[in-house]
Amino acid sequence: MELELQNFKGIRELKLKPGGQDLNIYGQNKTGKTTIMDAFLWLLFGKDSRGQAQFDIKTKDDDGNVLHGLNHSVKGTLEIGGSQLTLERIYREKWQKKKGSANKRFTGHTTDYKISGSPVKKKEYERKINDIIDEEVFRLLTDPRYFCEQLHWEERREILIEACGNVEQDEVMNAGDGLKKLKKVLDNRTIEQHKKKVRGEMKEINEELENIPVRIDEANNNLPEISGYDDWKEIQARIESLKSKKKQKEKELSKAESGNGVAEKQKRLAEIETEIQELKNKHSADIQDELQEKRKKFNEICNKIDEVSQKIKRAKNCIKYNQKDIQSNKNEQDELREEWNELQEEKEKLLEENWTGEL
Repeated sequence: MELELQNFKGIRELKLKPGGQDLNIYGQNKTGKTTIMDAFLWLLFGKDSRGQAQFDIKTKDDDGNVLHGLNHSVKGTLEIGGSQLTLERIYREKWQKKKGSANKRFTGHTTDYKISGSPVKKKEYERKINDIIDEEVFRLLTDPRYFCEQLHWEERREILIEACGNVEQDEVMNAGDGLKKLKKVLDNRTIEQHKKKVRGEMKEINEELENIPVRIDEANNNLPEISGYDDWKEIQARIESLKSKKKQKEKELSKAESGNGVAEKQKRLAEIETEIQELKNKHSADIQDELQEKRKKFNEICNKIDEVSQKIKRAKNCIKYNQKDIQSNKNEQDELREEWNELQEEKEKLLEENWTGEL
């Protein structure tokens, strides 16, 4: 195998010829080790070692300014099935001079592909690579971090199942007592069915979250008014007045203990004490009932808020797991955007050829 780099990232020119032997590359940080790996992966799949299709390929000067007008290329010769195959990918700038203008204008970038020296379209180039090896298989075999750090958990599960065989859900549930609670939660649903159910509940929670401020306002408006208890001071004054009367009667009782009116005075005193106690009990019971009702409603509101908070927490956790799916979709979007640019370039070339033909 041979690998040749020209104006690729920080490397102006490099040729590697291991001659069929193992090749180990050593060096300090930022000396080009990763760049060589990026170049080989870009040659095959159009991505760097982190799986990114959009990364900085162009060569820069010592001040960090891009050097324009250069072709950035990687060329590799592989031995496949006893035969040699040469692949080449070239990234270059497009400059176009409009009619009536003396200067060319930068209009973007384009990527050219060659197989054994012959120019080919992108799809034909990619089809040739896929005939040799699948990108995912290549990364699994060459990058020990790819499986754990870049693959989505569902893809990792599919690979493990393909390699080790699948295990039925019931078999897992019955393997030990630790999963009995999970079996009860699933309630005869599969994991995927339960996930769909959870997503539906999340949607309902999000809709309910939007209504929480309105419900809180309604709950506050429905709280019992306590301003009507301003007459408590009057009740307290009546109690104090009755206490004063009681003391007065006690004095009269003390004076009349030796007289014939003792029994009558004691009876009257008992009636007054009973009246005082009844007033205390009546007003205390009324206030306690009202306060108990308020506490009950307040606790109901707090419990509802706690319940919704838990649902929010679960929804955020689910959103977190969906972030990786979003990243995967972004990568696919980048690839489609690159293909669209190439088609747009072909369209511009065809329009330019037709325009030239009319002259």
